[in-house]
Amino acid sequence: MSLKSTIFTSLVTLSLLMVYRTYSYTSPLAYTILAKFEKLEGKIKITQIDKGKVRVTGQFKKGFSDVNPDNYKILLGHESETFTDQGIKTKPPGTEPFNFIASGNAFALIDKSISITYKDVAIDQAIFLVSK
Repeated sequence: MSLKSTIFTSLVTLSLLMVYRTYSYTSPLAYTILAKFEKLEGKIKITQIDKGKVRVTGQFKKGFSDVNPDNYKILLGHESETFTDQGIKTKPPGTEPFNFIASGNAFALIDKSISITYKDVAIDQAIFLVSK
């Protein structure tokens, strides 16, 4: 009886070890960064969901008077995209909640500045910080 118990325990341990090794390399460490915009009363949150992929979520509550999302851009470093490019809809005085997947590395954006522009004029900016 003791031998059967030892063999069973060994097999269970081996199985758990194999499952751990298989999934520990495929599960990314999820971390989140956050940029808070004071003038626009909003935020953009970026969560690393996979190697090279991030989920971007957010909403702004004021500062948007134009219903055309093509007139608004997100400026990050030397890159900019219109709200339309990312599916962000303006609903004056703010925006609808948004959520999209993008390629990127959230860790690389820590302490980086992000701006929201209207007709290429900055209307607010924020810094990405690690979210707690």
